Amino acid sequence: MVFASLSRRLAVALAAALVILAALVLAIAPTFSQAGPAATPTPVPGFAPPPANPPPAVTPIGTVHDLAPSVQQQDKWSAVFQFPDGHQEMYLLATNDVSAVRSQLPSGATLVTTIPPRSLVGKEAPRKVTPPAVRVTPPTSGQVPLPGPQPPVPPPTPTPVR
Repeated sequence: MVFASLSRRLAVALAAALVILAALVLAIAPTFSQAGPAATPTPVPGFAPPPANPPPAVTPIGTVHDLAPSVQQQDKWSAVFQFPDGHQEMYLLATNDVSAVRSQLPSGATLVTTIPPRSLVGKEAPRKVTPPAVRVTPPTSGQVPLPGPQPPVPPPTPTPVR
């Protein structure tokens, strides 16, 4: 008799536990099985959200100044400068020397890039050829010899021993 009532109590307790466990599983299950877009995160104070329309990665060049009108278009160098207010301007030049343009620009203008002419694209850029330095006299102590070929240094003259 004791076993019969004990087994009945145990069966009722197990059934109640299963009902509670099933209720918990059904309550939690919908949160794990939701399919669809992720929820919008809550903004954190002090951090700005990303802009809806990000700015363009490339700033368009506003004005083009042709400083070499007599040179063919395919032989002109281009120099792009950015000004403090953010706008950019391109200058077309006869050579890649931007010092004349830079001296006329307001302070704060920075050189962004130089672009070779179309006639040089795919070719090696011209190089300035400088003759090698030749030293006429041998270096004395404290002087640094120049790079390049050096003339032969005469051997020291023997001094007589007395």
